[in-house]
Amino acid sequence: LDPDREKRDNYKQRLWRDDLREEAGNKCMVDRVTTRGIGSHIKSWRDCRDDGNINEAWNQNNGLYLNKILDDLFDNGIISFDSLGKILINKNTGKISLDQINEISNFKISDEFFNSERKKYLEHHRNKWNLSS
Repeated sequence: LDPDREKRDNYKQRLWRDDLREEAGNKCMVDRVTTRGIGSHIKSWRDCRDDGNINEAWNQNNGLYLNKILDDLFDNGIISFDSLGKILINKNTGKISLDQINEISNFKISDEFFNSERKKYLEHHRNKWNLSS
């Protein structure tokens, strides 16, 4: 581990997550029901750091407040969202069941949270995981 590499600032992480949760009204930005959500970076903290733009990691628009299941799928590149906010599912991973696919196939990011900055970060996410519309 390189001691000169920037490490995640847990204080900034908490502030970022709390701001995201507040923006979402403490409900998943996709299902709008689940109140036990997770602040999920769209462009990962590590990618922001490695690209030399750590401030992107703390941009609230570089985040989605998701329920635990969607967060796991999103962080592992099994799902993403297209340029209209509709869910994209990578069905070829073997890591998502047909029941899960059927359950989430009509999901989309609620319009109130979908803006041009989030679209930019989501494009990065789709490209990173080779997911397209």
